[in-house]
Amino acid sequence: MEKISGRKTNNCSLVSVARVIDYYGKKTGLTQVTDDIYKIYLVIEKISKNYGYNDIRGTFPTKIDDIMRDGFAAYGYRARCKGVYTWDINTVRREIDRNRPLLMSLARGFYRDHTITVSGYSVWRAGNEDYPVLRVVDGWQPGYHYIDFRAFEEDLKNAGIGSFNTCEVTENDRF
Repeated sequence: MEKISGRKTNNCSLVSVARVIDYYGKKTGLTQVTDDIYKIYLVIEKISKNYGYNDIRGTFPTKIDDIMRDGFAAYGYRARCKGVYTWDINTVRREIDRNRPLLMSLARGFYRDHTITVSGYSVWRAGNEDYPVLRVVDGWQPGYHYIDFRAFEEDLKNAGIGSFNTCEVTENDRF
C-alpha cells in the first residue's frame, strides 16, 4: 500500500481499486487507462473523498463499488461494479474464471477492517472434502497470500461480516 500511495494510511480500499484498474489497463487492453499505477491511485484518492474517505477512517465498504465505477469513468469506461454481501465461493469462481479480480473487505480476523484483492483460487481435496483456497494480494507484504475460504466463511457465519466488490468492463464499454 505504501509503495503505491507513497504513505502509510487507511487506504487499503483505494489501493485495491487502483490495483484492479491497473490490471484491466495492462492485462485486458483498456487503452485509455494510464499504465502508471501511481497516477491511477491519485485519481482514485480524489474520487474517494466524494464518498467520505479520509486517512483516519478509511473507506466505508459499501462505497467501494461506486469508487471503482467512478475510477473507470475517469478513464472513459462504463464499468459494471457491485458490492456482493453474501459469502459464496461461486462469486469468486465466476469472477476469477472470467479473468476479473475482485476486492474482498473483511470486518474481523487477521485482515480485520482491511480490503484485499482476490487474484485467484484453487480447490484442494483432502479425503472426500474440497477446500477452496483464495490467492490474494493483501497490500501489507509483497507477493501472494492464501486464505482457506471454508474456514473464513464459517467464521463469518458465526459472527462476522464482509463483502466482495466485483467489476466488469471491456474496451467496448468506452463512452
